[in-house]
Amino acid sequence: MRVAVTGGTGYVGRYIVDALLAAGHDVRVLVRNKDGKLGLPKAVDVVSGGLDPDADFGNLIDGADALVHAAYQHVAGRYRGGEGDDLAGFMRVNVGGSLALLEAAQRAGVERCVVLSSRAVYGRRPPGTHLTEDMAIAPDTHYGAAKAALEAFAASFARQNGWCVCALRPTGVYGLTWPPGRSKWLGLVRSLLAGEEHVEARAGTEVHGADVARAVLLLLQAPAETVAGTAFNCSDLVVTTRDIAGLVAQQTGRDVPLPRAGDCDTLSIMTCEGLTALGMRFSGQALLEETIGELIALAQKGSQSD
Repeated sequence: MRVAVTGGTGYVGRYIVDALLAAGHDVRVLVRNKDGKLGLPKAVDVVSGGLDPDADFGNLIDGADALVHAAYQHVAGRYRGGEGDDLAGFMRVNVGGSLALLEAAQRAGVERCVVLSSRAVYGRRPPGTHLTEDMAIAPDTHYGAAKAALEAFAASFARQNGWCVCALRPTGVYGLTWPPGRSKWLGLVRSLLAGEEHVEARAGTEVHGADVARAVLLLLQAPAETVAGTAFNCSDLVVTTRDIAGLVAQQTGRDVPLPRAGDCDTLSIMTCEGLTALGMRFSGQALLEETIGELIALAQKGSQSD
């Protein structure tokens, strides 16, 4: 299968690209400039461009069987609040540009598309709420609203045009990425190894980037009638900074200061019946432990690895 990918140099996108290549697919990635290739594998076909509503996306989608749309343009380092002080520009690119891309892909005969959404479409809910896929979404950030708009259009493309478009809603994503220095929790692991005692107690729902990529592949291969127009939750574990500190202590044999336990009872956790019904099995604690080991090794190498 020939798969076009946007956002392929991003945190999640790199996992998607690697998984597609490992599965034997031909991959073409849209990058803002070829000098910013960010270490993509040589097997990837790279084309220049961005999410501009007036762009010609032909170089990306012509001849493609599928499209994975993972691109999200935002203020550096910010997802929620990523619009900065230019909401109109943010929406023009992330919604208007995305719709132009989807329209172009449909016209070009791309058979199916997976759009990366986010748990942010749910907004804040009462503590302990289980976020099910049949629950009405209620975004309370512009980021969540932009993702909710794309989900709505994915559903309307499927219902109005019979096109196989679906959405995937990852929660917080962890795992080593490229360049390694931007990997989630690396700074935390460095602080723990340095013996810092004032580590903030936090808790969140997480999924490894490799599992997100596996979910994307599953949606690309599932029968069209089971996925078209549907949004799928993607979440695996609740992870606290105390959990991470405990794993660092266990794997290094050091006396690592343990933060107080994060308040997990305040979290709203996504259930993932849709992916589970398609055969998805998340990697769970084993991959979390492996990743912490990788972060420890990276932290011990020092800043030259960044």
